[in-house]
Amino acid sequence: MEIKKLRFTATGAIDCEINHPAHGWIPFTASPDDASGQEIHARALAGEYGEIQAYVKPDNEPLTVEQVQALRREAYAAESDPLKNEAEYDALSTGLEPDYTAWIAAVQAIKARYPLPETISA
Repeated sequence: MEIKKLRFTATGAIDCEINHPAHGWIPFTASPDDASGQEIHARALAGEYGEIQAYVKPDNEPLTVEQVQALRREAYAAESDPLKNEAEYDALSTGLEPDYTAWIAAVQAIKARYPLPETISA
């Protein structure tokens, strides 16, 4: 059996490609816990198919626009909205115009902390 491109997974299984007689080279994960992959896993560990590359942790996936907006909404409710409410209450109590300076600064800080992802235009 021809096997190439061996690489450990995060769980200790081995991702590889197998030359299938009908389908050609196909991806396969050999696991000691799966009956269909136990033998290949053991033979790979024994070095029969060559060197097994180390597991490489993937980079974190970027957040979606919806995820960033949800984080912003959470932060607004916890951090900036109370400042706006206080400014409006103080203005009503004193008969003056509300001073939104602290609220605006908090909103700007939240937007800087949670920037919207760049979109790729076609």
